[in-house]
Amino acid sequence: MNKYILTFFCIAISIIISGCSVVESPEQKQKTQELIEKARSSKVTVVDIHHDGCEPCKFIKPIFQKLESKYDSNKDIAFLTYDLSNPFKASKSIKIAKELGLEKIYKAQRYTGVVLILDTKTKVVLDTLIAEDNEQKYIDAIESQIGKDDK
Repeated sequence: MNKYILTFFCIAISIIISGCSVVESPEQKQKTQELIEKARSSKVTVVDIHHDGCEPCKFIKPIFQKLESKYDSNKDIAFLTYDLSNPFKASKSIKIAKELGLEKIYKAQRYTGVVLILDTKTKVVLDTLIAEDNEQKYIDAIESQIGKDDK
């Protein structure tokens, strides 16, 4: 019995410390569903493999956010974050990946500070940027993929 109480206590402390919630609000659920729908219909998906404690992730995050804003209205591109910062964020990321058929790609990732550019239809990694702090390199990589004609 004490083992179960200790386990419960450890989980509760982890939730409090990480600041995450196990339950999604209706607004969060709707936002997640919209993200999934956009990704399903996009030509290219850009995935940030992220962890809050990762130093390269700290300079990738603002670049990634700028790119999301820049391409927000472009239906050919979707942005996802595979967040490994804690088990709850990772679980949510994997749930989204399953919905999109990207689970194998997500599970194959062993490092953070990596951005993948994927062909949404074939699930093929088209480009990989590792610990890159040059915003223009991301733009060039994205533009080279969304600029291609469908064959």
